[in-house]
Amino acid sequence: MEKMKIRKKIRKIRKRKKSLGFGRTENNKKVQIDGRWMADGGFERHIRRMTKLYQQRRDHLVELLEDYKKQGIPIAYHLPAGGMALWLDIKHHAQELEAYCLSNDVYLLSETHFWLEPEQSENRYIRIGFAGLSSEKLTEGLAIAFDYFLKLQKQ
Repeated sequence: MEKMKIRKKIRKIRKRKKSLGFGRTENNKKVQIDGRWMADGGFERHIRRMTKLYQQRRDHLVELLEDYKKQGIPIAYHLPAGGMALWLDIKHHAQELEAYCLSNDVYLLSETHFWLEPEQSENRYIRIGFAGLSSEKLTEGLAIAFDYFLKLQKQ
């Protein structure tokens, strides 16, 4: 009796695995293709290429930020050793800048989104991601964001 229950469970598990696609030849072929690509150094080449691209995008962002600092906009940042974003200290108005940018189709996040208790926010930091943006898009987005600061300075 016990053996029959076990066999029944095994059949159920096999049927479930088959319905989920385990053991299909397409998956095995994909795994073999990926394995060859990796064995031929494809993954390492991809990592080197993407690392270079992200470093170029980060460097472009830093150049833009330095240009804005030279214009007298009071910002500060720390260049992280890794990652695909950096935190920009804009001293104040981070949530207002976020709202202004969003209304102009530019997406950035103020520090408030990263606190478990948002009331702890100092309303001075924004997070700028650079990995998914071309140099042109990054330049356009920062121009819109820093237009906000120029308007504040004139007030």
